[in-house]
Amino acid sequence: MERQEGITLRSTPYDDKRVILTVFTESSSIISLMINVSHKKRTAALSLFCLSEFVYEKKRGEIFSCLEVSVLNEHLFLRKKLEYLQSAGIMARAILSSQLPHKRSADIYLLFKRYLAKMAEFQDPFIVSSSFLLKILLYEGLFNPEHTQNEAHTSNFTEKDKEKLFSLALVKSFSELKNIELTPDLSKKVNIFFNNAIEL
Repeated sequence: MERQEGITLRSTPYDDKRVILTVFTESSSIISLMINVSHKKRTAALSLFCLSEFVYEKKRGEIFSCLEVSVLNEHLFLRKKLEYLQSAGIMARAILSSQLPHKRSADIYLLFKRYLAKMAEFQDPFIVSSSFLLKILLYEGLFNPEHTQNEAHTSNFTEKDKEKLFSLALVKSFSELKNIELTPDLSKKVNIFFNNAIEL
């Protein structure tokens, strides 16, 4: 049996009693868990972005059987504002498109956990998701602020935009992050920049 903390990224109905959860974990990156939803205590863990501790049994194949689950943080604040859910969704999709199943990505997991928990402190949550996307690219070696001026896929950014990119990617504290102003247009550009970099 395995015991791991993880955050639910996706919930897919399998049949009347079971659901397949896609969970991001510290030690095993992305895993798929089959969970019986007839137990009322488990229903909260089905919610997107819920932080839980999972006990599961590894079997042949890509889907493991979940035996126990304990909810640690439902991140209920996300339901209070549509922009919070949208921003969390951007981060979740970034993880699913950039991280490999069962390949340890502890740094990205811990970053996601911290960014998700701190999002409630931001009036504009898209600052959080934009910084997260750029930090993934930085971590994966797909974005180097020192060489940005020579990279063709940053041609849509003005010099002022590029300064914001550097700040979002290299920021070291949430107090610093709160001081960065982000326009909706630049937020969209960051999303496009991330998707293009991941697809290369």
